[in-house]
Amino acid sequence: MRAAASVLAVTLLAAASAAADPHRASGVGRLTGAHVLLLPVEVNAYELAYGGANSIRAERTERAREWVKAALERLLAGDRAVVARYVAPADPERNEQHVQVLGLYKLVRFAMISHLYHDQSYLPSVGERFEWTLGPAAKTLQEDNSSSRYGLFVEILEREMLGGALATFGELGRDRLLAAATIVDLTTGDALWLNYERGGSLATAEDATSVVTRLLRDLPF
Repeated sequence: MRAAASVLAVTLLAAASAAADPHRASGVGRLTGAHVLLLPVEVNAYELAYGGANSIRAERTERAREWVKAALERLLAGDRAVVARYVAPADPERNEQHVQVLGLYKLVRFAMISHLYHDQSYLPSVGERFEWTLGPAAKTLQEDNSSSRYGLFVEILEREMLGGALATFGELGRDRLLAAATIVDLTTGDALWLNYERGGSLATAEDATSVVTRLLRDLPF
């Protein structure tokens, strides 16, 4: 979990400062009646010390995870979609296959955000096209969750300096909280939608709900 959060931190810290609307693949409109698999939600609150040492804030992280999960359940309830929670396979070999797919997603997400939000990582050959995929490996998740066609990935990272300060090698500012959400078609592996948000807090349930609400804006279902 800590390694995963570190990857997200490095990815999103490289992002450009300008705000941007969520990105969609060409031709993706409203996914009416979508059956969505909510993949493991990653929420981590870190405390940073001068010199670069990081430590996870266990109690704040646990509270924030529960608040974020509750907000997701409320915001995804009703007729928007049929949402199922991810359950890891009991079979060790099958579970390892899932772990590999989830790791592959992180690599693709890294590439998407680096290209879309960091000028120095912009890929001219990709340009403005939103064409990213996990490939056929994503179907492994769908095979064990046959009722769900789409996967929703959610990651939120909050950071503050030791003692509550907000500066390290310059001001963190809005970068104290970084969040990403992605919709993937599990039958093809294609990323259909991506949003990246900066700023906010996980200090209270209301704060967490505000972050999740922004993160899910313009969701295609």
